[in-house]
Amino acid sequence: MVYSVSTQFNLIRTVAGVISISIKNCIAVICTVVAISVFAPFAYAEGGKTILVLDASGSMWGKISDGYKIRVARNVVNNLLESLPADQEIGLVSYGHREKDSCDDIELLVPPVTGTRDAIIEAIEALDPKGKTPLSAAVIKAADELGLEENDATVILISDGEETCSMDPCAVAFELEKRGIDFIAHVVGFDIKKSDDQAQLQCLAENTGGLFFSASNESELTEALDTISFAMSEAAKQVQFSAVVQDHKRTPVRTDIQWTLKPISTADNTATTANINLLSDENRTAETVQASLDPGRYTLSVTRNSDGVTTSLDLDLTSSEVSEFVLTLPPKASIEGPITVSIGEIFDVEWQGPGQEGDLIAVANSVSPDAEIIAVFTAKSADAANKTTLVAPTEPGKYELRYVYAAQRSVIATTLLDVADASITLDAPDEANAGYLVAVDWEGPNVPYDTIAVAEVGSAESINETGTYLGKPATVQMPSKPGTYEIRYVLHQDRKILASRKINVAEGAIELNAPNEVGLGYLVNVDWVGPNAPQDIIALAEVGASENLTETGTILGNPAQVRVPTKPGDYELRYILDNGRTTMATRSIKVIEAGVVLDAPTEASVGEIINVNWTGPNQPSDVIAVAELGSIDNLNTSGTYLGNPSKLQMPITPGNYEIRYVLHQDQTVMASQPITVIDAEVLLKTPNESNVID
Repeated sequence: MVYSVSTQFNLIRTVAGVISISIKNCIAVICTVVAISVFAPFAYAEGGKTILVLDASGSMWGKISDGYKIRVARNVVNNLLESLPADQEIGLVSYGHREKDSCDDIELLVPPVTGTRDAIIEAIEALDPKGKTPLSAAVIKAADELGLEENDATVILISDGEETCSMDPCAVAFELEKRGIDFIAHVVGFDIKKSDDQAQLQCLAENTGGLFFSASNESELTEALDTISFAMSEAAKQVQFSAVVQDHKRTPVRTDIQWTLKPISTADNTATTANINLLSDENRTAETVQASLDPGRYTLSVTRNSDGVTTSLDLDLTSSEVSEFVLTLPPKASIEGPITVSIGEIFDVEWQGPGQEGDLIAVANSVSPDAEIIAVFTAKSADAANKTTLVAPTEPGKYELRYVYAAQRSVIATTLLDVADASITLDAPDEANAGYLVAVDWEGPNVPYDTIAVAEVGSAESINETGTYLGKPATVQMPSKPGTYEIRYVLHQDRKILASRKINVAEGAIELNAPNEVGLGYLVNVDWVGPNAPQDIIALAEVGASENLTETGTILGNPAQVRVPTKPGDYELRYILDNGRTTMATRSIKVIEAGVVLDAPTEASVGEIINVNWTGPNQPSDVIAVAELGSIDNLNTSGTYLGNPSKLQMPITPGNYEIRYVLHQDQTVMASQPITVIDAEVLLKTPNESNVID
């Protein structure tokens, strides 16, 4: 039989004969210490001697997940020795620590007497593994040392390899029996991979009435040491407890229930003991459950038979007083969804349950009780059928839909969900021009925020992408740099790439045609050839400058009208992709002094409206204005878009003014002409009088 170390304390009192214990996920040295401190007190009278036989062959310099085996052994033995009773008689034998090729390299380093903790720690610290593995002879030597003085004796062997010195470990017991030595050997196989090697060591343990441990890591160290400490204590007193169950409304539950009581396991898959229900048959369906147990830690559970919902409570039973517990069963609930969905698919889930604050409708990544929750929806409405939507996981496999009851942090309803691969297709040309738009026909989940993207081959980042919700085909702008890329279907959830196909991006034909010279402040017409993607622009900038001075979108038409700066000089026109603001083409253009001309009277009356003929850029919002000489503020204005000549009203105060052509861009005065505003003559006529000048 094979039992876990977490339950051996309960079993050792009832199980007779040869027991073989396999500890999954437990370091060998830990298991050795378990043997030292658990089985010596129970297999022998108090005061029996123990010798630890520690493998110091060359393979102990091998590494496990927690480091070199010899170093792990030192640390664990050191910690454990500190927890042993002060009067424990324990010694140390080691082999393979002095010579490389000797089968006689076996040494009693510390005799088995009281007060040897520090000596054993010091001896183990000095070990330098290098030699063979004469484990059988080492056990015989240890037994000889014990057998000379006392029959109640135990040998603990820690070995990480098979016998390499031509002896049969199975025959050790018979050899010592002939010599009249009565002892038990408990054996720990430390990081032994081959089943034949494990069987050899297990035979040694079984033939001496001892226990065999198989260990490979340190994950169960804490639980194992708890068990050791408990087993090292004097005979434990029984503790009593009682428990009742109620529903979520605190009403006692008397029927349709099943109780279980199990010791808490120290290993992940030690099913044999974990499945032992310590309750009597009459207790398992009783209204109130009662039991007397050894002090320790247990899990008490009650299950509602009608729907299989279970609630559990961990019991730490250490007091001699009777402990009383109340377990609360959650309310009934149900959850329904599709049997099969595709990865990333949005699907409906119907549920019924308490709908209390914090309750969740969830997707778990497996049917395991400890499975990770990967998608949730908050249940809101109480005591009514409800429907919500969830997004399927991005990996195919078996999942579980759950109703999670927040009040008890428990799952009260489940159903299985099978997530299958989705059918994804991408249809696009094999080649496209740099910066141009490509139509991609696609099939896929079309979950909100899914995208069709273009990226460098193997890169996690997209260069350009467009949402699938925008329809079919999707329009994606190609990168500005020629090369080999890939078009992808990217699932919004986890940004997982569901499908991809390669596309070759070639140098595209992008052109700009415009006059070589243009007057400052004017609009220049630029004919262009290019991708015309949304947000593409035609811009004007100083030669080599990173910033644009003026720009206009290609979507506004061809030719594009670009405003010219108000400063003469050499500039360049640019075709710029919205993708990364990449300049795809340029051409030079010279901005020269503009021929802006004003033709207006040199004198006018106050308030008079005069005609002003003009020649100028006529940009939108350009104005003809009148202002005081040298002032930056205009008094009256007339937009050039209103026609030529412009109608401009004079100020109401006589004086010297100037008429201006004001460019809307930068409010630059492009031309000006002086004008004098004089008082007006007003003639008043009456029926009986001559004209009178007032």
